[in-house]
Amino acid sequence: MAEEQTSFRFTSPQLSNAFFSVRDRGISDNPKDIISNVKIISSFNERTEEKAVVSLTVQNFDNSDDIEGKAYIFNIEYTAEFVWENNLDSQKVDEFLNVSAPALLLSYVRTTLSNMTSSAKVKIFDLPFFDFTQKSNNSK
Repeated sequence: MAEEQTSFRFTSPQLSNAFFSVRDRGISDNPKDIISNVKIISSFNERTEEKAVVSLTVQNFDNSDDIEGKAYIFNIEYTAEFVWENNLDSQKVDEFLNVSAPALLLSYVRTTLSNMTSSAKVKIFDLPFFDFTQKSNNSK
């Protein structure tokens, strides 16, 4: 069975932003409690007919008013440039930029967050998979 080859390529994703702070070791650091506050924000900019820069931010707080009651807070962002052949259907490109590109970047965020929680001596937090095919308020 032959596999269809993709027309998309990407640069090595780079860590654009990383913040992690242990707030209160007395508060539950159970991953089941943490996941309820996680927000995933995908965006792309610098888009042309043949490339776009895609960013994925994963965080568990919005601002300083939103940190109370959390064992730790984090904000991690990865960015990569995605390139494709200019003869591709724009619907296929949009689907790739909104689904496949952020899913790829999530794997990098997952590893970074797991390492940060391990180093902080809190319960290791492994981000679950996320269905980027479902539109949500967190994607832009």
